Amino acid sequence: EGTSATALHNTFAQTIQQPYGLFIADGAAVTLTNNIISNFSVGIHRPSFGTGTATASYTLFHNNSNNYDWGMVSTDELPHGDPAFVGGGDYHLTEPSEAINAGTDAGVTVDWDGESRPWDGGFDIGADEYPDREQLFLPLIEKGQ
Repeated sequence: EGTSATALHNTFAQTIQQPYGLFIADGAAVTLTNNIISNFSVGIHRPSFGTGTATASYTLFHNNSNNYDWGMVSTDELPHGDPAFVGGGDYHLTEPSEAINAGTDAGVTVDWDGESRPWDGGFDIGADEYPDREQLFLPLIEKGQ
């Protein structure tokens, strides 16, 4: 209650629909940028007559019964579509994801796997930057004299 928070490049998602993705308490001010909120009854919830607020930019809402409680969330630059997760509790993005290159520069330069972002033309929305990249270490060969 009464605090400010910023959420950058998060994936709030469930395999089974849950009541709330984010709960905004009285007096709280939450700023969301480049987040995915998926599979909740209400993506961003504030209790009736609550005083908390949220601002969501470049936030992909998907498969929520209601994305947010009316009148308490200020939104802009909202992409639409399916984040196309791998599935089965794996929240990495797959090629048809609408989150790919749909974000903005929020100052986050690595994803949850430690891979660099942006990759391939833009910032992805959510915790993952597509595609997953494996590191390959080649042996060092030195020419003798």
